[in-house]
Amino acid sequence: RASRHDLLLRRVEHANGSTYWQAAHVSSSDAQEARATRDWRVHLQGFVAASTTVLTHADIEALYADGKGGTNRHQVYSYRDGGFGACSAAVLLHTGKQGLRAFALHGQGQGRTSDHQCPLALSADAELVPGCYAWLFSNAPLDARSWVDSGDPLRPLARRDGQSLTADYLAFTITSLA
Repeated sequence: RASRHDLLLRRVEHANGSTYWQAAHVSSSDAQEARATRDWRVHLQGFVAASTTVLTHADIEALYADGKGGTNRHQVYSYRDGGFGACSAAVLLHTGKQGLRAFALHGQGQGRTSDHQCPLALSADAELVPGCYAWLFSNAPLDARSWVDSGDPLRPLARRDGQSLTADYLAFTITSLA
């Protein structure tokens, strides 16, 4: 099992129309305690593989509170190395009382497994606000300042230095329905 590094970024738009990405954070304990008091829509645009990815496949699960202190897991997206048609279509999730706690990724490739979890804690008190997010995961340390907006809503991140992607990521958008 390789060491892992995760980074959650949120796109911020200035009044002048320019955009940048900043680190967003919700602790695992916040995700465990979240109880949704309004409805959220989460649009999972998809998985973007880095040019250096070692993953041959990855499964994404949505983790929901079950109302009894436990967690329900639902597979919502799959990635398979193989070009066009190798990934699931974009997914739209609605959450309510049983708040969406996290996304979990289980990947395999080159004889290794990779497990990552991205706490979301979607509730009225959550730190995550409506917006566009990218959850990056890599075997190397990640720095929020290394990323810029690509202008492509399905692949919203690009490296600031113009080089190829060095981290896999999941792109998603959160909107409030209340």
